[in-house]
Parts: sequence; structure tokens; C-alpha cells
Amino acid sequence: MDDSVWGIDIGGANIKLCHCDGHSVAIPFPMWTDYRQLGAAVVKLIQTIGQGRDGEFENRSWTGESVMAVTMTGELADCFFSRREGVSSILNGLGSAIPASQCRVYAVGGQWLTAQQAKEAPWDVAASNWHALANWLLSRKQLGEQQFQAIVDIGSTTVDIIPVRDRRIATSAQTDRQRMQLGQLVYTGMERTPIHAVVKELVVDEDTCPVMAERFSTIVDSHLILRTVSEQLDNCDTADGRPRSRVAALARLARMVGEDSETLGEPQIEHMAEQVLAAQCKQVALSLQRNLPASTEENSGQARHILVSGHGRPLVDRLRKLNEFSNVHFTMLDEMVGWEASRCAPALAVAQLWQERNQLDTAKAVV
Repeated sequence: MDDSVWGIDIGGANIKLCHCDGHSVAIPFPMWTDYRQLGAAVVKLIQTIGQGRDGEFENRSWTGESVMAVTMTGELADCFFSRREGVSSILNGLGSAIPASQCRVYAVGGQWLTAQQAKEAPWDVAASNWHALANWLLSRKQLGEQQFQAIVDIGSTTVDIIPVRDRRIATSAQTDRQRMQLGQLVYTGMERTPIHAVVKELVVDEDTCPVMAERFSTIVDSHLILRTVSEQLDNCDTADGRPRSRVAALARLARMVGEDSETLGEPQIEHMAEQVLAAQCKQVALSLQRNLPASTEENSGQARHILVSGHGRPLVDRLRKLNEFSNVHFTMLDEMVGWEASRCAPALAVAQLWQERNQLDTAKAVV
């Protein structure tokens, strides 16, 4: 087994790195401000995975035989004038840490390109991680013969909804715009989504109030307030730079209606958080319904199956409670590969897809 393959998913707000054996790590990386530090961040991530939990070396070092399988979405960051510039800049940054000859870039459609080829065909590799993820998942033997109607990847910023028919990707969309127009790329996520992008008004003290069009609070605050995610006191990737604590989240969300955590009590702010998460759930539900096959006389009563990756269990728990999804079965990838690997699933996908391709090429050469 070739254990020298790594996968990386370079996004606009996070970088996810995964060794082909499933060991993975994700870090916040605001591409729009830190793009010049991409190479240094990648080196640090490789070193992090190369160390075991007890700090001892675990035979996951980068060598001259290693290959980095690459997918990206960060080329859309507004520090770049165009996607062409973004793809080129990201690959140059990666190249400052890893020789270009050891990189292979995944293209929408399943092709693999060298770094130079990817720079010359930026639209083929831009926003390619959803396709790599679906391509990988649909080829997994551990999924058995289950017929999924959709793959849903829930991230910190977006939700990808990938229609599936007969274990094949069933969409003609390739670009972000095409996928948004079809409801297959939903710009809402578990962490970074501004509250005013989810709701325009909230009920406070039995009366509606418009929310402020300011980034005072993001969706993760609603989860913290309702305790659907754990506090991270060392994580200050929040709207105000204060920790991801429940106390700080209460204050951030209160600001959305011109109040604070002294003028509003916890029950009032909790009610606001509930409204926010309910609205987000409805938004995702509508896109899911749009992309699931319609009921017919032949399939009436048959359960529909959705495979979920990412880190969106709280959102899935809400979807399960909706009447329109009473006949939908959600299979969670984290139960198969672990929570961290599920969150970094596109990185794991490209690592194992390249590994399998390489093994197949080797087998053909031997024959």
C-alpha cells in the first residue's frame, strides 16, 4: 500500500490536510488576508500530522516520494482579481512548501493535472472539492449497495448538495454560479455565516425587530447559545475576536437587535438563537427538496437516503424533525471515518483517489 500520498483542500477560510491513512487536521486560514503565508501554513500542517498524539513520530513524514493531491475553493477570495490569479497564487504558495513536481490537482470531471496545467486551466480546478468528494464516496465499498439520492457536505461556510442517481453524480453544474442557481451550493454553514444573511428580523418580547446589517454575530453563536456545539475558549475566530464561549456568544447575538447581554436576558437571546437556526434549517431543507427525486407511484413510501459529510450534525438533527423528511434516512460519514476525517472529507477524498489511481497504474504496468 502506497502510504506517501497526502490530500489538501485549500479553502477561502480553512485549510484541511489529510494523510491517505485518514489522519487529518483543519485550521482556520483567512485567505483574503493571509494568502502570502500559505506555504508556511502547509508546512506546519504536515508537521502536525507527522507527530502522533503523544508527540512521537508516527511515520507520516513528507519525503521525496510523497505526492500532494490538491483541491481548492480559495481562489474566489477577494484578495485575488480573478479566479485565474487565485488558482495561480494558491499553487505558487503551495509550491513554496512542496515541489510542483510532487503536486497533482483535481479537476472537475475527475481529471488530474500538474500544477502548471492547472494554472493554464483555472476554471477546471476552481471549486472542485465537491466533485472529488462525491466521486470518492460513490466508489467506497464500505457503503455497500445502498442507493443514495444525494450527498450533502456541511462546512463552516457552505452546504454542498450533490444529487446522485445510480451511484453517479447527477448534475450538469460545474461552477459555483451554476450550482447556486440549482440550489446545490447553499451559502450557509455551521460557523461563519453572518446572522443578517440568515434572517432579516427576529421576534423579541413578542414583537418583531429588524436585524442590523452588521457582522456582529455569526451562526456559530446561535449554536453556542443553544449548546449544540461545544465551547472553544482558545478559538477567537468570531465576529468580535472574543472566544467561542457561550457568554460571549450571548452578547454578540444580542447586538443584532441593538441590545446587549445586560439589557436582554438569556431566555430572550436563546429564543433569538432558536429562530436563527430554524431559518437556516428551512433554507437548506428547501434546497434539499429541490434536488431530491420527486415521489412517484412507484417509489411512494420508499425511504430516500442521504449521505452526510462535514461537521453539521446539529443541522441534520433539525432536518430529521421536519415532516417533509420523515421518510428520509441520513447516513453520517463521521460514523465510518471519524469526526475529524469527516470534516476534512474532500482532502481525504483526493488523497485516496490519487492513491487508487497510482495503484491501478502500477498494476497495469506490471501486467
